[in-house]
Amino acid sequence: MPPERAEAWYERQLKAGMQVCIAHPRLVATGLDLLHFPNIFFYESGYSVYVLRQASRRSWRIGQKQPVRVKYFCLRRTMQENCSG
Repeated sequence: MPPERAEAWYERQLKAGMQVCIAHPRLVATGLDLLHFPNIFFYESGYSVYVLRQASRRSWRIGQKQPVRVKYFCLRRTMQENCSG
């Protein structure tokens, strides 16, 4: 989906009352500002540190007035644990 289309969808959802946005890091890594969501929780991180860092900075943008928190969930004894650490 082109970033402009994703941004338009996001804005419509905010106006409709969206309070939580669930998306894969690859889907928000570029072209989307998450100023309304200063708390980002990653359940799946993948292996691309570049994509993960891009996605984690989506709410840390010019104009953000709230403290931003980024958290990473990880399941023990899984590939996810190997990937994160």
